[in-house]
Amino acid sequence: MILFWALIGALIGVAAAQKKGFSMVGGVLGGLLLGPLAFLMFFITGVSSGEANKKCPYCAEWVKKEAMVCKHCTRDISPRALVQARHAAEAQKSARGAAGGATPPTAGSV
Repeated sequence: MILFWALIGALIGVAAAQKKGFSMVGGVLGGLLLGPLAFLMFFITGVSSGEANKKCPYCAEWVKKEAMVCKHCTRDISPRALVQARHAAEAQKSARGAAGGATPPTAGSV
């Protein structure tokens, strides 16, 4: 019965941690301590992924929503820089596609 209590709590804790942006270890430990009452973790407010944090698109670590530079990988994550990076990636992709369709020159055609 105790094992069932801990297992259900840990599963609920993991789900709550994923939804709220908390660490998985914290979710498991909280779930183990609370058991089936771990559903209360869904009601915890404060730092959640949708409110105060966002994931860095380069290293996938959580940073503050207002951050302009990722504190983990030190890349520029401002909205302007992300748009520029997206345009540069699209330009490279289209350039590779155009170069891939060209036929290489032969020795006699030069």
